[in-house]
Amino acid sequence: MSQENVEIMRAVYEAWAEGGVEAALPLVDEAIELRLPPGWPGVGPFRGHEGLRAAFRESRDVFADVRMRPERFIDLDGQILVLGKVLVRSKGAGVEIEVTLRHLWTMREGKATMLQIYAEPQRALEAVGLRE
Repeated sequence: MSQENVEIMRAVYEAWAEGGVEAALPLVDEAIELRLPPGWPGVGPFRGHEGLRAAFRESRDVFADVRMRPERFIDLDGQILVLGKVLVRSKGAGVEIEVTLRHLWTMREGKATMLQIYAEPQRALEAVGLRE
């Protein structure tokens, strides 16, 4: 199942890139939970498909554009750690910033049930017992 989970995650990011949050929703569990790092826009946790929609509506209040570029998918037996970059462009000034992407997905029966986003790359690795 682990390689299948990696392929599912690849499909989630591809769908997101092509069609936004709506395109990715069929690939995640209806009761998914999204946990954001402290200090990010939105309070969360966000639950369910409507919660994901709300979280990304809130991010649109701050960012004009968000593009995720996953580079590595690490299978962790029921979880997938996704490493890569996120390019964000602010509203108004249009300033672009590239930040490190560290998403930890929990999988169950072929669907993502939780997404924990880490602002600090080292914290994501520590959460799963890895080092850089």
